[in-house]
Amino acid sequence: MSGTPIYQPHDHLARSFFAHPDIFRSLVEFYLPAKVADNIDLESFQPEEINIINDNLKEIRGDICYSGKFINNTPIFIYLECQSTVDNIMILRFLQYIISKSLNYMRNKNQGKRLPILPIPIAITLYHGKARWKAIPQVSTLCSEFPPALAIDLLDFHNFLIDLSCIPVKVGQGHPFLQALLILLRASSDAEPMDNESLTQVGKIMASAKTDSRIKSFTAQTGIYILEVIKVAGGPGALEELFFIPILGQEEGKKMSATTIDDIKAQCRKEARAIEKLENTKNHILVFLKFRFGEPPIHVQEKILHCQDLDFVGIMMEEALNAKTLDEFRRHLNLE
Repeated sequence: MSGTPIYQPHDHLARSFFAHPDIFRSLVEFYLPAKVADNIDLESFQPEEINIINDNLKEIRGDICYSGKFINNTPIFIYLECQSTVDNIMILRFLQYIISKSLNYMRNKNQGKRLPILPIPIAITLYHGKARWKAIPQVSTLCSEFPPALAIDLLDFHNFLIDLSCIPVKVGQGHPFLQALLILLRASSDAEPMDNESLTQVGKIMASAKTDSRIKSFTAQTGIYILEVIKVAGGPGALEELFFIPILGQEEGKKMSATTIDDIKAQCRKEARAIEKLENTKNHILVFLKFRFGEPPIHVQEKILHCQDLDFVGIMMEEALNAKTLDEFRRHLNLE
């Protein structure tokens, strides 16, 4: 299909699904080793943000992060990244997220004389590329060998690789939306369009959750992903007959197929442009502050980057250009 591709399609779809704790919980329960999943309080998950700043004052945003706890109440952070390509320094990307998140946690919790307990990090890579990804090396394996007398465990933490190229999707296990998502991510690496049998399978899985209040939203998003990324052997007609109608019924299915797809694609592009504008403006604010006043404190940088209010970001830009000092900028915007 011709036209502009939707914005970061794999990340967009995965974030949309895994932003819901019940779907993320299902991934942990059914795809992590049992000895790990059985020791996690699966009802304790709370979504978290991952935002860090690189040397060029550009924001790096991780895919998904949840806080939670083990069944013994030990706090944990679980980081999830979705990958369509093998990344041999994946462990270092996780390390960036872990350090940033841990610093924020300690800064917010450290109110007394005793240091708070730092949550244990767990990293998950959900891989859906063509080539098999055998393993993610630990930090210590990327470093030169220590002299025996000085050997230590260097910044290692639990990291788990879920490689959909060699691990079958557990159809019938876990949340139906998770099953559908994993099948689609896996199909995205195939050279050929999705055949009718596979499309029918995804439609049936989604239809089993048709009473879920999110069904229309997820059906629309997966429909877009199938058309734009995976392609369908039978074209839009097959998508309507084998996907939309079984999930939404005859009337709603035809309506979504006939009139909504183009609107949703346009909305996705509009949202992508708005997100890009917001993030670019925040990065420009940091550049102006650094040029005028020197490096802003880390907590000020983080507050700027975490802001999702486009109007307030515009006000921050004006202050960054007009404030006489950094203290004045912080005071006017309550960024103390």
